Amino acid sequence: RSSASPSTARVSYNEEIVPLELLEDTSLAQAMKFPCPTFMEAAGIQEGFESLCANAGLTRLATCRVIQYKKLTSCFINSFRYYPDADTIEFRIYNELLTMSMTKFCEAIGVPDVGKKVKMSSQPTELRTLFDSFCSQDTKDLHRQKISSILFPHLRYFAYFIARGVLARDNTSNSSSPDVAIMANALSGRHEYHVGALIARRLAANGNKGDLFGGIYA
Repeated sequence: RSSASPSTARVSYNEEIVPLELLEDTSLAQAMKFPCPTFMEAAGIQEGFESLCANAGLTRLATCRVIQYKKLTSCFINSFRYYPDADTIEFRIYNELLTMSMTKFCEAIGVPDVGKKVKMSSQPTELRTLFDSFCSQDTKDLHRQKISSILFPHLRYFAYFIARGVLARDNTSNSSSPDVAIMANALSGRHEYHVGALIARRLAANGNKGDLFGGIYA
């Protein structure tokens, strides 16, 4: 698997005053995984990777290596909720409950506020066909397809970054529909799928699915 550059999760600056009840039932937080420029340059994929990030509107997420805090990340993601009908998100920063519009959320994390927000089906035909086109073997099921089967190194590395660094998924072995939707944006240069909504849905789901990633969002 391609190398990744971790961002260390720091102890929160005010974790000593965080009410314990906010953290007792939360899952462990993990630091964001960022692209590794040294590896990409050595592998000859840096230009291709950066071009994909620019096309998908992910340059800021790929380069903004802010300090991350373990308990802040845990509190943030465990409390994160997405309300598509109202087009808003809700989350806690320790004991403060905040509500934010999707437009402001996109502005805060530096992604385009354009594209389809409707929750996609489990296997959209167009995304399955796209994934087939750059894989080394027949796709039996989009959700079971290995990212490692992607033929093009810069696109494979980009897929790993999407899974861990953008959608904050623990499982980076298999692709998912949101992964391929973002790849579709990057390859076409069009923002057909709304990256902010994809991220919000994933963060909302992650609170109940084991270890958490995505400290950069907090």
